[in-house]
Amino acid sequence: MTQTEQAVIRVMHAIHQAFIELDEAMLILKKQVPPIKAQPGTKTHDICTMLMRPQGATRTEVLSLTGWESVSIQQQAALCGLEEYLSSYKADNEKRYFVY
Repeated sequence: MTQTEQAVIRVMHAIHQAFIELDEAMLILKKQVPPIKAQPGTKTHDICTMLMRPQGATRTEVLSLTGWESVSIQQQAALCGLEEYLSSYKADNEKRYFVY
């Protein structure tokens, strides 16, 4: 095995280990988020469940789920008791919200 191949294997192992550590850190963070306060079966509960997914949710996804014409993601998160855990980033010209 060449030195280059050995170096590639070491780098791939380091990347794999970093992903394992990241997964463990995400599990720790997820455990700190309180349970959803909204009643199961309600649209607010469904929205908060979407926000807790790893990929979170966009406003378009929430509107599609609820059938509503408009929505305040921040207000929905507050109704679930998750407002202090709400974060967002812009991707593909749309804001993506998630709870961490």
